[in-house]
Amino acid sequence: MAIKKERPTAEAFLEILKNDGYSYAVTSKESEPIDINFPNLPDWHKEPAYDEWRSEMLPHSKIICFEYNGSTFKLRVNNGDPESHDGMFGALYDESNEKIVDLKSTGDMETTIESLKDGDRDLDNDFSTKLEPYLSVFEIVLDKKTEFEYLIFKHLAENDFLHDLSLIDDRYGDDSDYED
Repeated sequence: MAIKKERPTAEAFLEILKNDGYSYAVTSKESEPIDINFPNLPDWHKEPAYDEWRSEMLPHSKIICFEYNGSTFKLRVNNGDPESHDGMFGALYDESNEKIVDLKSTGDMETTIESLKDGDRDLDNDFSTKLEPYLSVFEIVLDKKTEFEYLIFKHLAENDFLHDLSLIDDRYGDDSDYED
C-alpha cells in the first residue's frame, strides 16, 4: 500500500508558524529611505550609474523592532528592486547593535538568511522537514537552519514581506502528484 504524500497548503503553513514555539512581540515598525550603506545592499546598486536612481527604484526599507526571549532585536529589511531581479536584503541586530543575521539577495526573488550568531541553536530535523516545502515556494534559503534564521523567516511571513499565501497552493499544481 502506497503512502499518500500530504499536499502543502497555506493553512498548514500558517499552523506551523502558529505552533512553532518561537513567540515574539513586535514593539515598533518604521520605514527609512535606502542609502549606499544599507546592510547587504547588492553590489549592482552601488554602481555610480545606479546611484542617482536608487531612491526612486528601491522601496523604502522597513525597520521592525521586536522582543524575543527577553531581549530586543532590530530587523532592517528591503524588498529590493524588481527591475534588477533582487531578493530581499538586510540584517538583524541584537541589543548591542551587533549584526547577528544577514539577509542576502542571492537571485531573482531569492533570499538567503544566514546566521552569524555563535551558538545559534539548530532547528529540530522534523520541524525543518515540515518547513522545507514552504521555503522553496517563497524562494528563501535558511543557510544553517537555525533559530534566528527561522525567526527572520517567520517575521517576513507574518509582516507581509512574502508574496500572497495562495502561491503555496498554486506552486504545487494539481493533485495528480499526490496520488497513492
